[in-house]
Amino acid sequence: MISPADPAALSAPAVVSGAAEPELGVVAPVAPVVTAVAALVVVAAAVVVGPPVLAFELFELPHAAKNAVTAAAPPIRARKILRLLNIGMLFPFQLSAVRVLRERIVVHSVNGVVQLARLRPMSTSPAVWSPEPGEGRVVMVVVAHADDVALFIGGTVARWTAAGWRVIEVRVTDDRWDSLGLDEAETIRRNAAEVRLAAGVLGIAEVIDLGWPTDTLADISETALRKQIIRLIRTHRPYALVTFDPYSMYGEDNQDHKVVAAAVDESFWTSQFDKHHPEHLAAGLEPHGVFERWYFGRRVIDVTHVVDTASTLATKIDAALCHQTPLRNFVNQLRLQARTGGWRVPMLDAAQATDSIEQLRNVMKLFITSGAARTGGAYGLGAAEEFRMVRFGGLEALLDESGERL
Repeated sequence: MISPADPAALSAPAVVSGAAEPELGVVAPVAPVVTAVAALVVVAAAVVVGPPVLAFELFELPHAAKNAVTAAAPPIRARKILRLLNIGMLFPFQLSAVRVLRERIVVHSVNGVVQLARLRPMSTSPAVWSPEPGEGRVVMVVVAHADDVALFIGGTVARWTAAGWRVIEVRVTDDRWDSLGLDEAETIRRNAAEVRLAAGVLGIAEVIDLGWPTDTLADISETALRKQIIRLIRTHRPYALVTFDPYSMYGEDNQDHKVVAAAVDESFWTSQFDKHHPEHLAAGLEPHGVFERWYFGRRVIDVTHVVDTASTLATKIDAALCHQTPLRNFVNQLRLQARTGGWRVPMLDAAQATDSIEQLRNVMKLFITSGAARTGGAYGLGAAEEFRMVRFGGLEALLDESGERL
């Protein structure tokens, strides 16, 4: 489901380089941007590394963690911050610690406002990736809404299917409220039909609907949803699992996206346990380990892979235009906001005034093309989509050092 906070509407993150070159593995002060280092959270790595220049990406700390930091009289341990940030329990370093590892997160104060900064080497560049021949291997994409695949990653999905991968799309909700001027039953019917039209354009082999009521996933049992996804993983045995990034929720205002992200992320490892849902095993299914996880979002914070989508951009636009029901609702949202601000946008008015798909095409072509160009421009590409990809549970070095090809 799209909203005015979607990927194309977001600008690239501001990056501020450190004022001084820190020592190996040590965070140096970066005044005046960082007025006081309050905490350093060490995140999964095996060796201390540290290039001479670090980039600081600033984003607001979750409210609960902000209160914990500002209200704490004595230094609180980083383990508590990790819990509050939902990063997980790692190492009990004090907030005054300055050692950094490959992934770096530091809580600090900017003009008295506690924020979160992620430090990365300035020289780090994501890989520009092209799919290898799929040879029938399965990519399972799990999303909340009918239009998520086309709008977020349609260019990449088209490249996967063209390379011989079997892509399965799992739509968690029924999109019953994503329309304008239609009743729920008709909205459900149209969105179900349109998601399959779009899947055909992108070359998706199968669409699976889980049927949860849209825009209410925050109220459901996450473990109930997880159970369904585990069964699908064990049934279709995908090589790669694709979904929203639970750790890249900057600008994400859709709770459905967040719940799906969390449920899929847990399903990755729980699908491998023989104690989780033994009824699946009784039905002839077996535990399954997914080899690659591909995460996307409105703005991916830790980009590892960039997909050149110039060759599939037209296909992405065609797939998006299959979703006329939610897109007309989206256009209406933009018109309402513009009116409140004392504006009108003739292009939006024209798209709303007629059932002609050409007027809607003008809007979506601008929306999609500009977003793809902005993403691609950072990497010298005409159009691109960004991902955080994790292979072999983040232990790929073990394969290189000790693994043998089957």
